[in-house]
Amino acid sequence: KMSDDDPMVGGRLLSTLKVVELRDELKSRGQPYAGTKAVLAERLKEFLAASGETEPEAPSKEQEDDFVAAYRAKQQAALEQQKSTAAKIRRESESSPVKSPKKSAEEETDEEGKKEDESEKQQAAEEEENKKKEEEETARKAAEEEKRKKEEAAAQKAADEKRKKEEEAAAAEKKRKEEDELKKKQEAEAKAKAAKEAEEK
Repeated sequence: KMSDDDPMVGGRLLSTLKVVELRDELKSRGQPYAGTKAVLAERLKEFLAASGETEPEAPSKEQEDDFVAAYRAKQQAALEQQKSTAAKIRRESESSPVKSPKKSAEEETDEEGKKEDESEKQQAAEEEENKKKEEEETARKAAEEEKRKKEEAAAQKAADEKRKKEEEAAAAEKKRKEEDELKKKQEAEAKAKAAKEAEEK
């Protein structure tokens, strides 16, 4: 029960309010709010008594304990109910096998379309791979042909150079022999001329 000497204000005892709180309470009620704490408290107390404004006392500890106990019991009952429901659903789920829902015509058509799309993609990938292999094979053959031609050209050039050197060597040898023969002939003629001149003397 609320005490007339220390009434409840805003859920608190008037005696526990600070000066600023007393002023706010008086101001909110349209009362003068100037003065000391004692004056403000007395003014608010008189106003509450005159206006009949009262607030219920805070619940006792026993009442709070009873309320908490009832709340916890209610929560526990709800939890047990949830556990029971979950267990029932689990048992029903285990006892009856889950049947896969029948696919609609639209879903089946969509799946067929996806399969066809995958098949086309795979075919395109295979064609691309084959094309790539053909291009690589063509490039390899072209490279081998180019290499063969270069080797043949190099061999032909080497053969031509060798033949040219042999011809030059043969020509040089022929010229040397001709020069030797000419020299011998000239020497023989010179000797014959000298012998003839000697006989004439």
